[in-house]
Amino acid sequence: MNNIKCICFFIFYFLLGVIPLLRAQSVRVEYLEVSKREFKPGTSQAAMDFMRFTQTVLTTDAELSWYEALGEKSFIETLDVKTIKPELLQQLPLKDMEQANVRSSKIWTKNRANEYKSLIANQTTSYMYIGHQKFHIESPIYTYDWKITADTATIAGMRCKKAQTTSKNGIAVEAWFTDDIPIANGPDMYHGLPGLILRVETPQRIISAQKITFIDAFDIKKPADSELIPQEKLMEKLMQASEMERNARGKQVKPGN
Repeated sequence: MNNIKCICFFIFYFLLGVIPLLRAQSVRVEYLEVSKREFKPGTSQAAMDFMRFTQTVLTTDAELSWYEALGEKSFIETLDVKTIKPELLQQLPLKDMEQANVRSSKIWTKNRANEYKSLIANQTTSYMYIGHQKFHIESPIYTYDWKITADTATIAGMRCKKAQTTSKNGIAVEAWFTDDIPIANGPDMYHGLPGLILRVETPQRIISAQKITFIDAFDIKKPADSELIPQEKLMEKLMQASEMERNARGKQVKPGN
């Protein structure tokens, strides 16, 4: 009789853990993206932190997903006179005493794209702001050739397995996924494993899940306030915006208060 009771309790607690996963067709995952970018000596800690760390959120079910970067897109750093090149100071129409109050503003910008992904249509749509304009490009979902290894780890409280592949640009990718959440999706452009991807690492960055929330079914719709352009045109606009930003940095030297 005692054995039967033990078995019943085991089944009961097992179902308590499994049923939410089976019923939850949708999930919201909060990630932290950490850039491996190197910075020039003298870059402030505030600027490095802004560029290195980005909070992101993935909302997904088995068919559709929306991956979004949170927080500000730009950071304005105020530099003091010691960081300004001496030859630049000599060109300014300032007296010696006025030079002590010179300040320069440096703008740091994250060109981050939000991703709408349709697994059933095999299409991804990337949305990006350039200035105050929003553009998007559409492309087929890339098929990764994943190799699942025997390595395991616990990430955000979930048991995960390790997989490796190479991106279409030849970049090595390491991913950790959990088959306890049977959604073949993941953050940003990553997908295609037999479970939700909770961590990705490449030579450029690390994306790691911080919190997982199971939610009711949701309705994801593509943003309507965006212009569809070819990928080549988007890259051209990004290069133009980057050049304008560099030029603006050279002109933003003015007397401070």
